[in-house]
Amino acid sequence: MRRLLQTAVVTAGLLMGAMPELAGAQPLCADLGGTVGADQVCTSHTSTPDYSLDISVPVGYPDPQPVQDFMTRTRDEWVTAAEHDPMPDPGHHLLAMSGTAYQSAATRSLVIALNSDFGAHPVGTFRAFNYDVTRSAPNTLATLFRPGTNAAQLLAPIVKRELGKRGAEVPESIDDLDATAYQNFVVTDDAVVFFFAQGLLLSQVDGAQRISVPRAELAAVLA
Repeated sequence: MRRLLQTAVVTAGLLMGAMPELAGAQPLCADLGGTVGADQVCTSHTSTPDYSLDISVPVGYPDPQPVQDFMTRTRDEWVTAAEHDPMPDPGHHLLAMSGTAYQSAATRSLVIALNSDFGAHPVGTFRAFNYDVTRSAPNTLATLFRPGTNAAQLLAPIVKRELGKRGAEVPESIDDLDATAYQNFVVTDDAVVFFFAQGLLLSQVDGAQRISVPRAELAAVLA
């Protein structure tokens, strides 16, 4: 079980104008063994004596190949680990990968939330994909901000402030996070939302975290 937990965490750590064409997303759904419903969401459910795997992801993200690569790799590695490390009866490994689409006037985003339930050791994390439709190119932390911006130094006090508003005991170790801690984000017309894996900001028992920062607060440094 420990190997399975590590596999899920490492895999997740490696770890989306006009309405885009949906054809590019069909291979993704087919590879995941799913079907696309009328709501344009690909869903898949797999259950064996050792594990259950649930997938739900909107189709239509304009750059589907990185999403397909991530989700199929995550699924394959997790299933391999689950089959080689079964839980004692009546234990049952669970993995849910669910996607949520976001957009702004210039960007399209897809966030995959991964939740692995190992009984006493649930794990939650995220993988975000962003695409700039004006540049027809992926949008990363490096392109989100103006050149020379130290994203970690800029965002750490904001994150600490927002966690404090929730009544959390905010660890000073947040100041030591580098830019990779902030790489999972989405842009809307009103805010930039950052997604943090379970245990990255607060203790494991506090779960995964989302911090929304008004775009107006970041306007001076946004590219």
